[in-house]
Amino acid sequence: MREPEVRHTVLLVDDDRRLLDALRRKLRREPYRLLLAESADEGLRAMVAHDVDVVVSDEKMPGLPGSDFLERVRAHRPDTVRILLTGCRDFELAMRAINRGEVHRFFLKPCDSDELASTLRAALEQRELLRLSRRLLATVKQQAAALDELEAGAPGLTLVRRDADGCILVDEGGASELETLLADMEAELERAERRPHSASADGRDVPRPERQGDTP
Repeated sequence: MREPEVRHTVLLVDDDRRLLDALRRKLRREPYRLLLAESADEGLRAMVAHDVDVVVSDEKMPGLPGSDFLERVRAHRPDTVRILLTGCRDFELAMRAINRGEVHRFFLKPCDSDELASTLRAALEQRELLRLSRRLLATVKQQAAALDELEAGAPGLTLVRRDADGCILVDEGGASELETLLADMEAELERAERRPHSASADGRDVPRPERQGDTP
């Protein structure tokens, strides 16, 4: 059977190695990569080295507590979903962390592995929807800028007239001009694709803009 594509990364942080190993066994069939860290410092290094989508941290750890660790994660990676594990019924601590925006959810230890797996799947879906929304927003802004540029060069070109049924009306005399303009735009796009990439001020390559219809 073909293995599912691994597109996300989950980081588990706990000073109890046995708990980490138990969670890894329980979650081994899930379609994401698991990273393990036994301290907050080790977890912070993992956050720097990897693009982590979800981080699950214990609260009671030597050195930096889990809630403080997740607060640092939020400061540097605000889009990363943060989940807190606590072995005591300190609801005040958990609610304070949630209200400050440090965590999205907390679990009492020992937590139910099936419920944790379900929560991780939901968190990854949330993360993916956020990415898609931002990509769509960038595309809409790019298209709006292109329309503004067309309108500036040919006022009225982007205006659409419709009849009572909502059908688009096209002037017979202007149809050929519009077709010529579209053909010129298509040719210019093809020439742009053949040009080498430009570079930004810091020397990094700047990729060409995506054309409408390209696969993201």
